[in-house]
Amino acid sequence: MHTLADIYHLCLKNRWQGSVIQASLGKSLNGNYITEATSELLILYKSAGIRFGDRVIVKTDHSYQTILTMICLWSMGTVVVPVKKDILEKELDVISKDCNARFIIEPNNKEIINSKFYQKKTEVFITTIQQRVSGSDLALIIYTSGSAGKPKGVMLTHNNVITALNSIIEYLNIIAQDIILCISPISFDYGLYNIFFAFKTGCTVVLYDKPVQPLILLQTINKFNVTILPVVPAIAISIERTLHLFKQKLDSLKKITNTGGHLPEVTINGLRKKMPFVKIFAMYGLTESKRALYLPPEDIDRKRGSVGIPMPGLEAKIFKEQYQQDGSKYYIETETNEIGVLYLRGASVMQRYCDTKAKGGTEIISGEYRDDNWLNTGDLFLRDEEGYFYFKGRSKDLIKQGGYCIYPRDIEDHVLKHPNVYLCTVLGQFDQQENEIAHIFINLQEDSKERRDELHKWLSEEIDSNSLPRKITFSSNIPLTDNGKIDKAKLATI
Repeated sequence: MHTLADIYHLCLKNRWQGSVIQASLGKSLNGNYITEATSELLILYKSAGIRFGDRVIVKTDHSYQTILTMICLWSMGTVVVPVKKDILEKELDVISKDCNARFIIEPNNKEIINSKFYQKKTEVFITTIQQRVSGSDLALIIYTSGSAGKPKGVMLTHNNVITALNSIIEYLNIIAQDIILCISPISFDYGLYNIFFAFKTGCTVVLYDKPVQPLILLQTINKFNVTILPVVPAIAISIERTLHLFKQKLDSLKKITNTGGHLPEVTINGLRKKMPFVKIFAMYGLTESKRALYLPPEDIDRKRGSVGIPMPGLEAKIFKEQYQQDGSKYYIETETNEIGVLYLRGASVMQRYCDTKAKGGTEIISGEYRDDNWLNTGDLFLRDEEGYFYFKGRSKDLIKQGGYCIYPRDIEDHVLKHPNVYLCTVLGQFDQQENEIAHIFINLQEDSKERRDELHKWLSEEIDSNSLPRKITFSSNIPLTDNGKIDKAKLATI
C-alpha cells in the first residue's frame, strides 16, 4: 500500500483479507462488499463533478457509509477533510472556507452539497488523461481545533500518512490476527488510523457505535475478542475503575494504547494489577506529526512518568532558542535532564496548516531543502541519559482535554464577544482524576444567577462540547499584572 488510493485497488483485486465491523450491526465489511458498494458511489461522485485534487468535507460517524465514502474519494485522488457528523454549521463554514472545500458529503444519505466558499484556482498543469495518485499528493486535512472559530487544518500527504502508519504498525506489532476496537471518532486521527491499520495489515477493526459506558465497552471487548484497545485517558480511567464490577475475564485483550493526554500512573498501575497479561503503551503525539514518542511496555516500571522514545523513522530533539548579535535565531540542543522545547523531524511531519498564518502552539522551521523541516511542537520536555523523553508542560498553553486540543486564546477571544463578559482567561489544570482540563475564569459586567445561567447556555450553543472548558469559575477579582494583563501565574495559585 503506497497511497490511500490503493485501498480501493486492493479490494478490487481481492487482495485484502481484513474486515471492518460495525458493532451494532455485527456484519463484516470485507473486500468483496467494498468493491460492489463503491462502484455505485464512484458513478455518483464523478457525475456530481468531484475531481482529482478537490477538497471534500466528509461528515463522519462510525458507519460503513463513512468508510466507503472515504475509500471512493481517495481512489479518485480527492483530499478528504473529515469532520464530525454533528458539527455546528458555523464551524463547518469556517472549515469550508479555510481549506477551500469544493463539496460537503453526508455519507449516510449520499447527499453532496456544493460549498458556498469554494474559490477556483488557476491551474498551472493542464492534464488530458486521468492523473495517478502519488505519495506527494494531499490525502487528508485534519482539523486539530474547532474551538471559537479558528480551527487549524493540518495538511497531510499520502506519504505523511503511510510513513506514520508503517511506523506505528512496527512498534505496536499489529498483525493480521489482531482485532482493534475503534472508539475515538474517525474525524480524529487516533480513530481514523485504526481504519488504516485494517487495510494495511489485514487485521479486523470493530467500529464502536454504542454509548461510551465502561461496562458496555468491556462487554464489546469480550463479544468481538478484541486484542488491541486504543483509548484516551478518560476512557482508560473509567475502565480501570469499572473492572472490579465486570465478572468476566478479558482473555482476548493483549494491548492497550493511550494518547490524547497524560495517563495517570495510578490508572496504569490499576490496569496492570487487574490485567497483568495486557501490555500498556503510553504515547505522545500530535496531529501535526500523528505520533512521535512511545514507551515500550517493558520500560513502564524502569521509566515511570516517561512517554518513551521516538517512533521508528522519526527524529526527536529538545532545543532551546538562542540569538546572534544581529538578532537572528538559532537552536541549540539541551543537555541531559535540561528542559526545552520538543522538535520533530521526519516524513510523517505535516506539510503546513491550510491557513499559513495559523498559530496553534506549533510551527514548521524550514531547512535547506523541501523536506528538511523541523516541527516545533511547543511542548516542554526533558530527555534522560538513556534517551527517554518526559513531558513537562506546554510552552504555548495548549490544553489537551479529553483528547482534543484547546488553545486558550481562541476560547478567550470568542467568550469576550458576549456583551456581558468583562474579562476572561483559560488555564490548563488537572482534575481529581489527573485528567487535563480547561478551566475558564470569567468576570461579568452584570453578575447574578440569571446572568450566569444565561452565559452557561450561550457557551453550550457557541462552543463545541469537546472544546468547552470543563470548569467555569465566575470571579469579580481576576488579578492583573502591572502592565494590565491578566496575571495567569497568580490566578493559578488561587
